[in-house]
Amino acid sequence: MAVRVYTPTDAPSRIITPPHGGANPNKWCVPAAISAATGCTTDLAALLIAHHRARQLTASTTAAFVSWSDARRIRGAYNFEAAYTFAMLGFSVAHATPAGFPTYAQFVRDVVANAPSGTAFYVCAARHASIVQGGFVADNQGGLRAVSEWKRKRARVQLAYRLTRTHVVQFDALQSRILAGREFQ
Repeated sequence: MAVRVYTPTDAPSRIITPPHGGANPNKWCVPAAISAATGCTTDLAALLIAHHRARQLTASTTAAFVSWSDARRIRGAYNFEAAYTFAMLGFSVAHATPAGFPTYAQFVRDVVANAPSGTAFYVCAARHASIVQGGFVADNQGGLRAVSEWKRKRARVQLAYRLTRTHVVQFDALQSRILAGREFQ
């Protein structure tokens, strides 16, 4: 089955099939959704989530350093960790969760269809993260496809963020700074 690629000309970001790559390719849903929206690898997305967790750990304990060589593969992440990661990758997030917990298909019909062309949304439905833009969805289970072809279209939307690109981030420089143990603003 051929994958259709959606590339609007006025999009602040365009969703893509998640690039699984790097030294430790991560194939879980939150890093895949982040990489689909931003274009970074799932490895970098998982590293940023691990970095956020390490910063919280060192802030709440007396530990001065968390070893990156001990970082485990991110298998699950909270939505606030995804929001932090989007911010680190040059996106602002705004809550777009509708009242009443609509199904994924209803969310696309009511919210996404009325949004400006090219607006991307991070959506958590049935404890699974994905990116939706236009009528297309990208996640770790099959890449990019139409919402009508997606198996979770009847799942209830628990949370949605509207994504807006604020600045461009150099992924290699960001990853090098994190792995070197330097904090950044």
